[in-house]
Amino acid sequence: MKFTIKNLGPLKNCQIELGNLTVICGKNNTGKTYLSYSIFGFFEMVYNKIITYQFESFNFNDLRENIKKNGKYSIDLKKLENEIHDLYQSLSKRYIDELANIFNSNTDEFLHAKFTVKLQNRSNIKDLEFSFPISEDGKIVKEKNSEIANLYLSKTNKYVIEPIELNTENEKEYPVQVMFFAFCKGRLLLVFNELIQNIFLISAERTALQTFQKEIDQYRSRLIAEIQRNKSINFTEFYSSRFPYPLEQQMNFIRDTDKNVKKNSFIKDYHPDIIEYIENMLGVKYEFLNEQIMVNVGNKLIPQYLASSSVRSLADLHIWLKHKASKGDLLMIDEPELNLHPENQIKLARLFARLVNAGINIWITTHSDYIVKELNNLLLLSNEFADKDKFIKQFGYSKDEALSINQMKVYVSNENGTLENIKIDKHGMSSTTFDETIDKINEVSNSLFNLID
Repeated sequence: MKFTIKNLGPLKNCQIELGNLTVICGKNNTGKTYLSYSIFGFFEMVYNKIITYQFESFNFNDLRENIKKNGKYSIDLKKLENEIHDLYQSLSKRYIDELANIFNSNTDEFLHAKFTVKLQNRSNIKDLEFSFPISEDGKIVKEKNSEIANLYLSKTNKYVIEPIELNTENEKEYPVQVMFFAFCKGRLLLVFNELIQNIFLISAERTALQTFQKEIDQYRSRLIAEIQRNKSINFTEFYSSRFPYPLEQQMNFIRDTDKNVKKNSFIKDYHPDIIEYIENMLGVKYEFLNEQIMVNVGNKLIPQYLASSSVRSLADLHIWLKHKASKGDLLMIDEPELNLHPENQIKLARLFARLVNAGINIWITTHSDYIVKELNNLLLLSNEFADKDKFIKQFGYSKDEALSINQMKVYVSNENGTLENIKIDKHGMSSTTFDETIDKINEVSNSLFNLID
């Protein structure tokens, strides 16, 4: 997926294509947060509408008749591709009107903003070949050298297409083209290779949100009680959020922790080592007790708000990975290095690589040279070289930490409101925003050293 953003805060003219791991670095006040919030808002407010979009050309009677007669329904993938492309263009334009809600700001600030999305097509549709079940009653099959995919169902009267049952109440809301698209969502099988399941953003304000969320909720409860007693008070004036939409969503996640911990994610079920990796990195265990997050430090349980800032900084990440993450999700983290020692920043870079290789898409904005340099090492690690296994063992890497060139996109946000696309090849990244600063401080140190001698 390729985004073009113009006249949005400090962002004057930016083009950015998402990778499995997207890294944004740059100086302060160059628009990194604007970039994160606007793309988060697009997925939350626009992207998910595609799944419930009504394709006017679809005929349910045609579906039923084909299934009754032939036991299948054929879908023209090229036509579907064009419809979805047109839909993205339409919804992108409408999204401009939502930007003020995303940032919880005056609409005048976004009068000249532009936000467009272009879908990057996969290889030729004819080159695709797949077959997989969608339920006990059916499967989707596409043969090579064809632009047609066939949806096969049993010739019963049930007409079940998981996870939605077709009936007169929901058939207009969920046309079969959309369901067909949704089945492949996150599985990289259909027309596009940038399919996102769900999105979760962890802001740079995360420790404050965790600390004060209960107090904010208590304040709101008192306001509601006062409004109920005094009918003349304007409810909207008092209850409307003062936070940008992404922060409000993160607060909702914290508020719903008791609900979130009731099930395990695929990471917990199939990659438990990743969950343990975070806890081992910090030397703690996260637990949920009496409706609050507790931290086990040296066999002593303490409330999360009494734990170190590093433990609080990664609490939301730990909970989401353990209980909510699904394959194909997009995880966005502003300043993942927040409150972390350089050693743990390096370990966090390795964690990101593991998550990408497990099927999670990652977006980070960072000021950490340690994270960027370690990600560069993991890119180099994907090359074949002599004694590679020995090297991996010597430096404590694992093979699931290597990152290939086609998995990663790196950008530098510039002071002129543009994004620079950092080139990546077998030798890793070209220079980033940190190199000039590091060279300068080394120059000062060497000059001082020579003067003192």
